Amino acid sequence: MTSTLIKYNVILIVLCIGITLIHNSSEATVKKEVNLYYDPFNPQCRSVLLTLGALDLELNLKRIYLFHSEQLPEDFRNINSLHTLPVMQDGDLVLSESNAIIVHLVRKYGGQDDHPLYPNNPKIQAKVNQGLHFNNSYFSQAFEIPHIFRGILKTAEVEDKIHEALNFLEEILEKSTWTAGNTITVADFALVASISTFEVVDFNLGNYQQIQNWLSKCKTTMASYDTANQEGIYELKSLLESKNGFQNKTTVKTEISLYYDPISPSCRSVLLTIKALNLEVNLKVIDLLADGTQEKDFLDINSLHTLPVMQDGELVLVESHAIIVYLVQVYGKKNDPLYPHDPTFQAQINQRLDFNNFYFYLAFEIQHDDKDDGRIPKIVGMDKIHKALKFLEEILKKSIWTAGNIMTVADFALVASISTFEAFDVDLGKYENIKNWLSLCKSVMPNYDWANQEGIYAVMAIR
Repeated sequence: MTSTLIKYNVILIVLCIGITLIHNSSEATVKKEVNLYYDPFNPQCRSVLLTLGALDLELNLKRIYLFHSEQLPEDFRNINSLHTLPVMQDGDLVLSESNAIIVHLVRKYGGQDDHPLYPNNPKIQAKVNQGLHFNNSYFSQAFEIPHIFRGILKTAEVEDKIHEALNFLEEILEKSTWTAGNTITVADFALVASISTFEVVDFNLGNYQQIQNWLSKCKTTMASYDTANQEGIYELKSLLESKNGFQNKTTVKTEISLYYDPISPSCRSVLLTIKALNLEVNLKVIDLLADGTQEKDFLDINSLHTLPVMQDGELVLVESHAIIVYLVQVYGKKNDPLYPHDPTFQAQINQRLDFNNFYFYLAFEIQHDDKDDGRIPKIVGMDKIHKALKFLEEILKKSIWTAGNIMTVADFALVASISTFEAFDVDLGKYENIKNWLSLCKSVMPNYDWANQEGIYAVMAIR
């Protein structure tokens, strides 16, 4: 009996030690002295993030926004003169090529001499290296940010090359579970980061059953797949839909009447929203400088004699932010990213809309002109404006758009206000992130020139 108890106690002790070891092994290794500069839009960066997830390794992550051209300033070029991502700094070692980075991470921080993610066996290692270089030759270059953004992936030459590579990979996966054999390796991280990005441009993988099975296995097997890979794909897809998705929308006819004057920033935010949703509305110009809002017919609609005013059936709205949110909720798609259902995201958007009202909207006034007894637009409260611009500059250091990494109605409201400063020679020179965001708005927002820029030119002409 005593020997049996001793035996069970020994077993329990061993089990407890085993549980402790398992628990300890699940704790992430933290190496905050190692810097990783990355952007999750970039597949090569995501292959590094997948490797970190597999190794349960935490580095000092520093996001560089490619769409803000943050890889171009001198301080980053001092780290990597090629101004490419990813870049890893590990002491004196600086690596600027993703395959080199993921192999280095496994060999140095993998915790074992012969790690299955990059084994010592020369034959297996050769297959892994082949997969890494195959990815570089066929997939990585097709997914450079400008290429995706301009639709170059759709050209016949590039598409044929990709199908050739996919056929080759399909044959490999008919014979093995993973891309370099029957165990997962860093080659799978590199290839899945590239191939999963095809969903961004609706590239058809229907003919590649083995690749589809492998992709499904990657999603369920790879540690931190959603945060390391899928989130970046969703962000990129949303941004590209902002650029291209609106162009394919069917025009939605409405009974809406919009009373507006393009010199008003708040009116232009509504025009930007209308174009983003591809709505057909009845536009009625009211001349602010000629006191058009004081006419009796208009006062019957809006006794506040302000613009914009929207009529949709019996509903009359006289506040631009209420109008743009209403338009998205009623005429946008279900859970439209311009104003999503998520309460946290909505709170961020609402905060930016109120911020715009308090700091920028009130800065734009129509004042009496003593010279010709007319009325002219003015900007007032420059100290308050620069205080707000500094705040927004900090926000745009951390996100692509003003309420996160997806374009929303907050961007329409804020860009209509801030771009108007151009007409008043307000110096934005020290606000680098705001300037990058403005450039992005101009290139991404549908019909930006008509909806916003023409109104700015009108302000310039009458100042």
